[in-house]
Amino acid sequence: MRLLSSRASVEGLEWAGVPSWGSGTTATDLWWGVDVCPEVYTSRSEEPGSVGIGMNNAWWAASTVSQDYAVYADDSAQHRVRLVARPSDDEAAWWTMWPVVHTGEHGSTDRDGNALGYPCLALRSRGQGDVAVAFSWRGATADSLWVAHGGPESGWDEVNVSDLALRPRVSQIGRHCLAMDEARNTWLVFSAFDGRAQRITLAFRPAEGEWTAPTVLSGVVDFTEDGETYSFDSVDFPSVAVSGARDPNGPTVLVVYSVTYYDSAREFVRKRVLGRAARVADVAFAATSGWRFGSFLEEVDVGGSGESRDPCVAAARNGTFVVVYSWPNSESNILARHTADPVSEDWSRPAKVCPSVLKDFTLGTQNFASISIDEVNQRCFVCWEDTREAVTRSIASSNGAVAELADLASWTALGILTRDPIPRDVGTTSGVDLTDEEVAAVRNESTRYPCVVATAGTPRVFYRAVDDDHAVLRWRAGRWM
Repeated sequence: MRLLSSRASVEGLEWAGVPSWGSGTTATDLWWGVDVCPEVYTSRSEEPGSVGIGMNNAWWAASTVSQDYAVYADDSAQHRVRLVARPSDDEAAWWTMWPVVHTGEHGSTDRDGNALGYPCLALRSRGQGDVAVAFSWRGATADSLWVAHGGPESGWDEVNVSDLALRPRVSQIGRHCLAMDEARNTWLVFSAFDGRAQRITLAFRPAEGEWTAPTVLSGVVDFTEDGETYSFDSVDFPSVAVSGARDPNGPTVLVVYSVTYYDSAREFVRKRVLGRAARVADVAFAATSGWRFGSFLEEVDVGGSGESRDPCVAAARNGTFVVVYSWPNSESNILARHTADPVSEDWSRPAKVCPSVLKDFTLGTQNFASISIDEVNQRCFVCWEDTREAVTRSIASSNGAVAELADLASWTALGILTRDPIPRDVGTTSGVDLTDEEVAAVRNESTRYPCVVATAGTPRVFYRAVDDDHAVLRWRAGRWM
């Protein structure tokens, strides 16, 4: 289905019965089979923000064919990061049960002591039910970044990657992202202060080796557009993906991130999506030879317009890379671009993932896109947080869209993926009173930071929700028709 660009098309879509998810009906070729949204974890705290999950549009959940996994920072006094799992093929017996696989030894907090952490998860199957797992989290201070590496069968090794940095030490660590490639090499990217500026940094762990010293990837370079020079300010929202053995150029790694600039008067903000790309073999050779491998990663310009932010990247085994990012202009949208090779090929034109004309599904600012590729069914799945301000709090829905991997210029909007539609009549002006029903509706469908995992025909969306003034981590699974 092509992107919709007219009200007549929108009315036709509404007439066709595209649901707000939860009705169990079929829209296009995706169906969410269970109306209940099982809980991964429910906090004990009365503060809805007390559970730390991946707020950087990276992956805090992952799946194999037989198991689903998620990580989060709990609301205990130590704010421990936990890896939990459940069988993915026994929904009736296991829908409420998420046994803990491993608990990180080191706590995770922000500067105010909240369990923020930004945990991120990556895994690969070793076969016979065994998995290689890595998950990372910002530590008890903003100057530490921990990674647990191992598996239920092999045991666990926890490393503070920030301790491995060469002088000057990195500090003020922000968001980060993990990826594990087919060879089970692990890639960790994060934003950190290097003594002069906030930079994007990469650490690499060979499958049978140790973590390298983190290498700075991003420069401190100004940006010129339409005759105006914008000064570099900071970088954030790193995301990393690696292609597979079917890539004709050889497995390739791509790191993308958002760069913030200011105009000459320090009044107007510009954001771009940039990145670094390289062949895995080159990085691995440099890492194992003791070289600084940053020189192997060529800079790529993904966003380019100066209005782009919050990128997330996914890669197919055949070498196709897809980047989605927020485009916060007057139409506030999620854009997608793709390339057959980020090292040497051009990027496609931006495609709107869900045009803002679909007002039933896009109510405000679209943020924190998450992307996953289902190679078995050759589909690319994106979800994001759609936010608007209300009197009581900012309310949000987790919306989604899907495209054929062979036609990434055409996206089908899927509407709200969680359970209930956002109430359309909630006041947005200060001083407007809400009814009890409206307050309850806002609370029950204020969902944030969605993470999508699309594996072998079974898409899953994980998200944080507010339920009776508690933070609840939920998930929803469906199947391709």
